[in-house]
Amino acid sequence: MVLDTPQVTKYKITENKAIKLKTDNKSSETEIVSRIIRLIKQYTNHKYVVLTNSGDLAIYAAMYYLSKAGYEQIIIPDQGGWLSYKKFPVQFNLKIIEVKTDKGVILIDELEKVCGLSNSNKTINSEKLKRKTALIITSFAGYYAEQPLKEISEICRKNNVLLIEDTNAVGDKIIKANKQITKTNKHRLCNGKLSDIIVCSFGKWKVVNNYQGGFISSNDKAVINDINSTKEIADKIKPVNLDYEKLFENLKTAHERLNFLIETCSQIKQELNEIGVNVFHKDKRGIVAITEYNDKVIDYCKKNKLEYTVCPRYIRVNEKAISIEVKRIER
Repeated sequence: MVLDTPQVTKYKITENKAIKLKTDNKSSETEIVSRIIRLIKQYTNHKYVVLTNSGDLAIYAAMYYLSKAGYEQIIIPDQGGWLSYKKFPVQFNLKIIEVKTDKGVILIDELEKVCGLSNSNKTINSEKLKRKTALIITSFAGYYAEQPLKEISEICRKNNVLLIEDTNAVGDKIIKANKQITKTNKHRLCNGKLSDIIVCSFGKWKVVNNYQGGFISSNDKAVINDINSTKEIADKIKPVNLDYEKLFENLKTAHERLNFLIETCSQIKQELNEIGVNVFHKDKRGIVAITEYNDKVIDYCKKNKLEYTVCPRYIRVNEKAISIEVKRIER
């Protein structure tokens, strides 16, 4: 049986209370928004940020920018992506090219083929890449397996392919003022030094579990200018009745929630592996665990009150499997 509502699990831990934002009657919404923007800049290594009403609208804004900037096509993963990857490009007349993956994780040799690279790293005169092209990926494929972001970024830059990171890993970067984050988190995912554009959702069951909001960011000011200068787009994506104080509190503890989810996933994968279950990409970081379809997994989820969904699903994997939705655990 697939559980439909959040459950209390043995993995739930005592919440570390966030330091409350001190506000008084003089504190304005503008001041809080400025703090949010500054924090997102720290998380992303990007200079320019626009808040959106949802993650989908952040992706929509990115697709609008591509169309306005003369891009003609976009590469998407053949699985482990997001529903909007197949929906929004069509609205902006962007041709979709799918790249083969290993259960959602980008295969570097396949990306090289799509990007027109030979084995000797010399550019092939490829018809596909004569036109301006972008690539969009999630930080964790299907939420469950870390992408090789550095290698992907290197290939994109060699071939003038714009890289859009749809991040489900906010907080995966060290902030110097916060001693709780280890150096191993520095410059990994949600990384503006590797990704040209970052889009993100603050929706339900996300790392920033705010139930509303998102952002798009870049170090290229033209991206943000093109979005803000078109009133129809700016009005469409802007936050509506967003609780900015709540968002700021959730953003401040993003790294804690992300690390909790990654560690919980690791524990679950280890336990399932010990009872003989085939766990997909068991050694990769993620915030969801995906396994073969096996009654042992269903029994395990029921015993531990863990929600799960059944695949195939494009947003997870395109084969019969079970996705344990660890990211739904509240903390």
